[in-house]
Amino acid sequence: MEKKVSIVKAFDYGIYLLRDTYWQVVWPILILGFIESLQVVTRNYIFFIPLIINFLRVAVLYSIVKYILYLAERKHCNWYAMILSKEKYLNLFYYSTLVFLMFKLIMFSNDALNIAVIDKALLILIIYLWIRFYFSAFFIVDHGVNLVQGLRLSYEITKGFLFTMAIFFVVFILVNLSGVIIIIIGRWIVTYPLILVVSIYIYQKLIDASNLDKQYKSNKKSIKN
Repeated sequence: MEKKVSIVKAFDYGIYLLRDTYWQVVWPILILGFIESLQVVTRNYIFFIPLIINFLRVAVLYSIVKYILYLAERKHCNWYAMILSKEKYLNLFYYSTLVFLMFKLIMFSNDALNIAVIDKALLILIIYLWIRFYFSAFFIVDHGVNLVQGLRLSYEITKGFLFTMAIFFVVFILVNLSGVIIIIIGRWIVTYPLILVVSIYIYQKLIDASNLDKQYKSNKKSIKN
C-alpha cells in the first residue's frame, strides 16, 4: 500500500463531516473552551491544581475525540457516547501527567539555563515529540490500550510521515491563529472542531497505511479516500 496522506483531503473530509454534524461537535468543544480558560486562571496556583485541571481538559478533549469517531461512523449518536471506561480515564490521567511534567521540565530548563542554543534544541525536541506521540491518546480512547502501548502505536504509525505531520503542525497553528484573529470564540466554534475532525481523519489514514495488526485497522466507511 502506498504510504500517502493528503492534508488537503483531510480538510475536505473535515468540512464534509461538520456540514452534517456541526452542532453535535461544537457544544462539547465549548465546554472544553471553558476548562481551558480555567487553565489560564489557575496556572500559577499550587502544583496539583493545574495538574488536575490539565487532566480534566485531556479527559474532556479525548472524550470528544471518541464522540467524533462515533459521529464519523454513524453521523448521529447520543452525548453519552463521550463517556469512557475508568481504565481509559486512568490511562488518560497517566498521559496528561506525562505531558504536564514534560512541559514543566522544559520550562524549568529554559528558565534555569537561558541559553539560545538550548532554547532551539528544546523547540525541535517538542515538535518531534508532538509529531511522533500526537496520536497516543487517540489509541487509548479508540482501542483501549494503555499509555505505553499508545505511545508505541503512535510512534509506529507516524514512522515515515514526519514531513506530512510537520506540514499538519504548521497548518494546525495557522488555522488556530486565524480563529483567534477572527474573534476569540472563533477558535471554539470554527477552527477547533475542524482541526479535531482533520486529526481523526489523519489518524485513521495513518493506521490504514501502517503495518499494524488488523485489530487496529480502520473499517469506518465514512472515511473516504
